[in-house]
Amino acid sequence: MRYLNKLFVFAILFFSAIVAIPIQGYDNGLQDNDLVSFGYHLLVDGKTIEYYDSSIPKKTLFNENNIKPIGLYNRMLGMKIGEKRNFDIPPEEGFDASDPDYGYLAGKLLHYQNVEVYDVQGVSSTTSPPSGNFDFFKFIIVLSSIGGSLILIYGGVKVYPKLFFKKCSICKKKAIGKCSKCGKNYCIHCFQNGCPSCNGRTLVRFKK
Repeated sequence: MRYLNKLFVFAILFFSAIVAIPIQGYDNGLQDNDLVSFGYHLLVDGKTIEYYDSSIPKKTLFNENNIKPIGLYNRMLGMKIGEKRNFDIPPEEGFDASDPDYGYLAGKLLHYQNVEVYDVQGVSSTTSPPSGNFDFFKFIIVLSSIGGSLILIYGGVKVYPKLFFKKCSICKKKAIGKCSKCGKNYCIHCFQNGCPSCNGRTLVRFKK
């Protein structure tokens, strides 16, 4: 019975932990130093400057040093897996003239099309439920966990004593032993003057 009691407590803690654990990856958008795989189409003055898509994505740590210009970093911050955006970045948030790779675009209006996050920290929209359905998915998990916990708690209160506790034949409380003569179960209080049924004087205690 001692092991069953521990198993019951473990089950309660397990279901409680499921409810308490935050589900990551879809709740939280893109954050600093996430390893990200993404794509976009950059146009300046109607000409394509850069193009990345799911077949040739750009992969890097997401931070201000790696995501340039700063306007792109600011607009991608918080994006979720599978999310797609189009936006324009004004010159003041665009490339700096001192940038060795993009300095020639300083002062230009940058048009970013189909900016999409494919993968964050190894999690993609194909390895987990789509972001659009995630709220419902999370709701089902939490609801199921709460239901499981309630069932276990209810079972512990209603069923557990009936299965593993023997009742006193007089007061129906937990019995500690049985009469050696008639075999009826008694608590210590009801047997203090002997067995009320057969006048037996010996109480054989149950093993713990």
